[in-house]
Amino acid sequence: MSSLYRKTFVYRGASDVTKSGQEPTYSDKLAPGLASYAHGVRVGDLLYISGQVRTDAQGRLVGAGDMAVQTRQTLAHLRLVLELAGMGMDDVVKTTVMLTDWRYYAAYNAVYREHFAPPYPARSTVCSSLAQKGLLIEISAIAVAGASPSAVVATNDSRAVRST
Repeated sequence: MSSLYRKTFVYRGASDVTKSGQEPTYSDKLAPGLASYAHGVRVGDLLYISGQVRTDAQGRLVGAGDMAVQTRQTLAHLRLVLELAGMGMDDVVKTTVMLTDWRYYAAYNAVYREHFAPPYPARSTVCSSLAQKGLLIEISAIAVAGASPSAVVATNDSRAVRST
């Protein structure tokens, strides 16, 4: 089978073999899932990351009522899934962010800018209710291995030009 179609799954839990016969990557640093899903699925150079939230490795909620703390924890989860799949934050090309209240936008955006270097990934931010009580933010992402050096970015922000 071509490596383009080989899948890597990132989970927390006991070892298992996927339908493709591949051994998933497991980490006890990931929060336990509350439903049937992988934290991330990599196919070739493409990685899809499920919505990450502000829980710790034991599944406890972190930073009640504090958007900055929740955003940092959520982005730490995102970074961990990327690293487990052999990627980094510079490989993220798209994020989808769900906030429970627009009043938190400025606080989340300030932390978000600390974790991504310009030019920033494409991003959609929506206001929505979330699956667990106390969550203020959830972030899902798409990453492409090696995206940073080869990316063509459309932006109106001249500060977003990355120097080499």
